[in-house]
Amino acid sequence: MSTKTQAQGSLNRALIGSPLRKPLFGCLFIIVLHILLAIAFLGHYTIWISEPLPAITLFGSTIALATVMSIPALALLWFLDRRERESIWLFGSAVIWGGVISTGLSAIFNALGAGFVTVSLNIIGGLQNETLSDLLTAAFVAPFVEEAGNGLAVLVLLWCLRAEFDNLRDGLIYVALVG
Repeated sequence: MSTKTQAQGSLNRALIGSPLRKPLFGCLFIIVLHILLAIAFLGHYTIWISEPLPAITLFGSTIALATVMSIPALALLWFLDRRERESIWLFGSAVIWGGVISTGLSAIFNALGAGFVTVSLNIIGGLQNETLSDLLTAAFVAPFVEEAGNGLAVLVLLWCLRAEFDNLRDGLIYVALVG
C-alpha cells in the first residue's frame, strides 16, 4: 500500500462521524483555525517587538533547547501509542497547537490579565508595585490561561475527530502532546 493511500485511509478513518465532513462546517473550521493562528502569531509578534535583542536571543535559544529536549518525550508517547497508532499529521498537529497557538493565545491573555491585576492593585490599594503585579499574574492568571488554551485543543480534537479517541490512552496521548 502506498504512502498516499495510507494517508487517505487514515484521514477517512479520523473523520468518521466528524462534523468536518460537512463542507460548510469544514470551511468555517478552517477559517476559525486561521483566525486563531493569526491571533497566536500576533501574540508572538508582541513578544518579539516588546523585548530587547538579548531577551529575543535568549527566547530563541530556549525554544531550540526545549524542542531538542522534547524529542525523548515525543518518542515515549509514540512508543506508548504503539498498539493503535495515531496518524502522524494528527500527532504533529497536536504538538504544533501546543507550541504555537496555545503559547500565542496565552501571551495575549496573560498580558491582558497582567494589565487587569496592575489596574486592580492600583484601584484597590493604591499599589504600583510591578513585582507584586508580576507575581500575582504568574500565580493566578497564567496557569488558567495557558491550560485553557491546551484544553481547547483537546476539546477541538475530541469534537472534530472523535473517531480517533478509542480509549483513555488516546486522550492521555493527546493531552500530553498538546501540553
